[in-house]
Amino acid sequence: AILIIDHENIIDCNLKAEELFGYSRDEIIGIEGIKLSPSNQPSGTPTIEKRKRKIDEAYEGKKGTFYWQYQKKNGDTFDSEVSLTVIEIEGNKFIHASIRDITERKNIERSLRNSEQRYKALLESIPDLIFIINRDGTYEYFKADYKQKLAVPQEQVIGKGIKDFFEPEMAAKMQAFVNEALSTGEQQNVEYTLASPGGPRHFEARLTKLDADHVLQVVRDRGALL
Repeated sequence: AILIIDHENIIDCNLKAEELFGYSRDEIIGIEGIKLSPSNQPSGTPTIEKRKRKIDEAYEGKKGTFYWQYQKKNGDTFDSEVSLTVIEIEGNKFIHASIRDITERKNIERSLRNSEQRYKALLESIPDLIFIINRDGTYEYFKADYKQKLAVPQEQVIGKGIKDFFEPEMAAKMQAFVNEALSTGEQQNVEYTLASPGGPRHFEARLTKLDADHVLQVVRDRGALL
């Protein structure tokens, strides 16, 4: 949608603006631009303050797109991406506002964020050690056990490979389990011993395919070696 604005009032628009806002051309022309937005933006900033700042920046020659929430004639709000430029008509300067409706994109982003938060909460509630390992055997995620008995700084795990923690023979076996989980989609179970901050311990691991290139490894501490 395109609006031509004389500081405060809209003096022209295109057909897409009529469709987007739900007003006829006659209704839009002459209306104050501020009336096409809710009183506050989602960030909580008063629309009147943010609008003035953006228009001032446009007259100063600053370019770029920014997020804005508008309001239709029926009261519904929608998310948009806006760019403002200054144009000259018969010696007078006006604001040319190009408005792209991005409501669907923002809804998808919000849904993904909510899903990510739910899955993170789910992972954090599991008492065992959790790893995400990629196809190459590199650890991309690590969560310590809930008692923090086996907690180590993430930088000591993430980015490291299976070969950094296991002897060659066991590392080869672990990589084979990763490959098998990825190729068959079936859960792989393995038991092993490994040094820990509290000494050698016995572990039981379950490896499950996450996607085409990643495996989720849930590791249960079976206790110190006698």
